[in-house]
Amino acid sequence: MCRRCTGKAQAQQRGTAERLAAGGEAAPRVAAPADCAGHHIGPAGPLGGEPGTSAKRQLDVKLVTAVCGALQRAIAWQQALLLLAYDDFRRDERLLGVVCAGCAKGWAWQQALDLLDAQKALLDRSPRFSLESHNALLSAWDHCQLWPLALRLLGDMKRSEAAEPAPDVVSFSSVISALARAAQWPQALGLLHEMKPSHTEPNVMSLGAAVSACDKGHMWQMAYALLDQMPEHCNLVAINAALSAGGRGNRWELALGLFQLMSRRSLQPDLVSYTSAVTCCNRSREWVKALQLLKLCPGTNLVLATAALKACQLGALWQQALDRFQEMQHTMQPDIAAFNPCFGALVSARRWLLALQLLELLPGLNLQPDGGTKRLMLQALAQSKRWQGSLQLMSNF
Repeated sequence: MCRRCTGKAQAQQRGTAERLAAGGEAAPRVAAPADCAGHHIGPAGPLGGEPGTSAKRQLDVKLVTAVCGALQRAIAWQQALLLLAYDDFRRDERLLGVVCAGCAKGWAWQQALDLLDAQKALLDRSPRFSLESHNALLSAWDHCQLWPLALRLLGDMKRSEAAEPAPDVVSFSSVISALARAAQWPQALGLLHEMKPSHTEPNVMSLGAAVSACDKGHMWQMAYALLDQMPEHCNLVAINAALSAGGRGNRWELALGLFQLMSRRSLQPDLVSYTSAVTCCNRSREWVKALQLLKLCPGTNLVLATAALKACQLGALWQQALDRFQEMQHTMQPDIAAFNPCFGALVSARRWLLALQLLELLPGLNLQPDGGTKRLMLQALAQSKRWQGSLQLMSNF
């Protein structure tokens, strides 16, 4: 191809890359100028096809790599994958790594795995990009809850004789997180303890994932032990996971101790922190502590507001429960889990009229009574000597 036609082809190909980045159209066949018949660029399949002609080597791989990097950040992996239709691109290890990471971030793990296989032939020339691809794939398997695949790939990476790159802290953290999602806490803790002998120092990501695994496995003692062993890596995510684990064990005093730890580390508790701590206090029937924590909370959500109503029910604070429920109706849509503690507080306080008036709000709130609501309704109707209402309610069971 002559220099003039080469310039035209390059300009046309750059335009194709930019359109792909912007809109997602399919990679077209680029026609050659009339005076250079026979020289054209035709797309092959994303990971296969006939070898390209000399015109393809004129493509600016660096430009397309930059475009794919932008597509990766936008999780537009389909458009990035289309650019691999050109043979020259499939021979560039950096571009393969960028597109592989983009597919993994979009949870298109099968496409990412295919690209990783294509990249292995270039491993000796680009181990850093191969590690990025492996880590992106491990992260995709984490989010897709495919922990057996993640664990198998990490095992291959740990074998020194394998062709895979050695794992780093991101590799371990992704697999520990995948195991945590599946409540596989023994294996998650095993990987955490393998990191130091593998010359990989745990960080806040790996610790948070391991504590979360203990939470899912109802192992609150182990969760607190991990925080004690690695206090330098404690962050809000790890502490919140420990708070949740403590709630499952009804250890309200340890939950309050974690609030003191956050204060010492200059960490600001969020709604997740307060919700876990208040729920833990409620389960231990420490409603005074729960209400004290609620006074410190800067905001609220449905779960936290429901926990506050439960604390009022435990403390027989029917007026406060009623006030909180009425306020909730102006800021959020209450569900039946929020309705029941308020209703229960009125029933326990023998405020029959208010309890029955509250029941009349159910249709307007688009709420259907559950088993707990119906038991409270029967109790209210029976103790208020409205036996006809009790019979009518029982007929609806």
